[in-house]
Amino acid sequence: MSKVFASIIISEADRWTDCKEQSGTPNRSDCVDTIKRYFGGETKPEPWCAEFVWMVVNQACYILGISNPLPRTKSTRVMLSRSPKAGVKVNKNPSPGCIFFKTRSGGGHVGFVASVKGNTIYTIEGNVNDSVTWGEREIREDFEFIHIQNITKLPWLLRGINVFWTATALVGAYFTWKNVVTK
Repeated sequence: MSKVFASIIISEADRWTDCKEQSGTPNRSDCVDTIKRYFGGETKPEPWCAEFVWMVVNQACYILGISNPLPRTKSTRVMLSRSPKAGVKVNKNPSPGCIFFKTRSGGGHVGFVASVKGNTIYTIEGNVNDSVTWGEREIREDFEFIHIQNITKLPWLLRGINVFWTATALVGAYFTWKNVVTK
C-alpha cells in the first residue's frame, strides 16, 4: 500500500507544478486561491504550504477511497504535532511519499519527499519560490518526516491484489522518479 499511496501523492502534487503566485501579490493567484478554497480557508495572502500538502493528501485519499487522517491545519507545527495523535507515524527517517517538516524562523515548512538518495531528499513543495516546485534538500537535524503514505486502512473493494491499480501506480512512480532524477 505505501508504494501505491506514495506514487499517488507525488502524482497529485506534480499536477500543480504550474501553480505560481501572481507577481506583486504575495501568496495569491488563481491557483493558490483554488488551493486555499479547497482547504476551506479564506483566500488571504498567507503562507500556503500546509494547505497544499493537506489538499494533495486529501485528493490521494479520495482516489483510494480512504479517510484523510492528516490534521487539517494551516500551521505546519500543528500538523507535525497532531499527526501521531491521528495515528500517523513521525520520525527522522525519510521515505518516498512522506511529508517533510523543517523548522524555519516564525514556524516551519512542509512538502513531499519524492525520493531519497544518501543524505538528499528530492521534493515537491508548495510555496517555495512563490510556486509549486520540484527541488532537492540536504537532510538536516531539524527535519522530521510525517509518514502519511504508510496508512494501511483500505476499503474492502481495494483489498487483495489489484493488478491494474498496481501497474498504473508503478508506471506513475517510474515517470515521477524519472522526472525527479532529471530535474
